[in-house]
Amino acid sequence: MTAKQFFKSNVFKCLITLLCVLLVSGIFLTIMDGLLEVTPEEKRNRAISKIYGMQVDVEELTTANYNDSAEIQEAYKVLTDGNYLIKSKGLGAYKGGSVTCWVVVKIDKDKNAVSGIGKVVIDSNENQTLMSQFTNSVLDQFSQKYNPDEVFTNQVITGATAVLTENAICNSVNAAVDYVKAQLGDVWVNPYEDFEFTKYVNVNKRTSHEVKADGSVEYHIVTKGYGEASSFKIDITVKDGIITYYKITDNGSTEHYDEHMPPMILNGELFIGKGLDYFTGIYGAEMPYKAISAYDDNNVTTGATTDSIASNSSYLCMYAGAFATANWQKCIDAANAEPPAENGNGGETAPEGGEN
Repeated sequence: MTAKQFFKSNVFKCLITLLCVLLVSGIFLTIMDGLLEVTPEEKRNRAISKIYGMQVDVEELTTANYNDSAEIQEAYKVLTDGNYLIKSKGLGAYKGGSVTCWVVVKIDKDKNAVSGIGKVVIDSNENQTLMSQFTNSVLDQFSQKYNPDEVFTNQVITGATAVLTENAICNSVNAAVDYVKAQLGDVWVNPYEDFEFTKYVNVNKRTSHEVKADGSVEYHIVTKGYGEASSFKIDITVKDGIITYYKITDNGSTEHYDEHMPPMILNGELFIGKGLDYFTGIYGAEMPYKAISAYDDNNVTTGATTDSIASNSSYLCMYAGAFATANWQKCIDAANAEPPAENGNGGETAPEGGEN
């Protein structure tokens, strides 16, 4: 076939037609992509409409974080009603993921204080597989159960079994409240700012301690989650750097993994008489996570991962012990530097009301 014959052939005509279709389609898609692109402002307006049922006027605020369990991504004051609309990314979810929520924080204008939660709407998530559990009836509890002296936890918000996902949602809402309180002049001061081993200890209004008359330090520690394990609540007493009392008051193991924890960790007996060097001797000076490969009545051994042992849960218990034994003297020094409390509790550092 000659070149002249090719240009007159049906094959050439089909190729030209196909190229024209592709060119026109590409131009059309480019134009439509621009026309249909959802801008951040449009996303915000859609979220506001979903929450309020209508468009409202808002004033954009500068974001800041007053809580290390979540990130404030967007913040607005709603000029229509004086409330605040916060987009908050809650951390500590399943598989290290997160859940981002829009939270309406209600204001008592006369008292210039937070008065409640208006509505919580889930915006997005990372790595979560059971989001369908968080129906309106679950999310509405944030509005129904708001208590100025208590933060939201898995024990407060019920009805879902995805504990770690729920933890992130609670973190998101709590952080939104903390942000608004800070805007109103109520800024929480972290009493554990310069303490060691706080990475997996929830110091944001949850963990507390009291220096007793005999020189011991009585801790009420709340850990963060790690891996598959959720938050633990642990009471620990330390005297002269040595643990004299250890009790898990709320086990954060998921899917019955508490049954796989070493018994001496589960009942706390392994930690009695131990100091900081015991914990760092197992995990290292910075207490990085290591899986437990074996255990007996006196010790645990780290090494290759053993699925039958609740390594994540045990690690949080060990980490709490390291926090308690590393910081007991700082607790005493801080108590001695403070004026006596009016209620007579001396060196007590009490939480304002819970998590995050």
